[in-house]
Amino acid sequence: MKHGVAVIGAGNRGASLAQAAVGSFDIRVVCDLNEQAAAKLAASLHANDSVTDYRDAITRDDVDAVLVTLPQGLHREVT
Repeated sequence: MKHGVAVIGAGNRGASLAQAAVGSFDIRVVCDLNEQAAAKLAASLHANDSVTDYRDAITRDDVDAVLVTLPQGLHREVT
């Protein structure tokens, strides 16, 4: 059984890292302030959902790990 992962950040780095993780993990949710970017990446990763608030992503029962792909200056609040 693969671990469920939330991806926080749907920009270029997020997409690249998430694509690399797909074989090892199940991407369950993608989060980004840009709703369209989150939905687009979620669809490409066959994720169950997309959200715009990271708290909605990290508190899900089906999420075992979080991949934070935000710019370094934004990591503190999310982690």
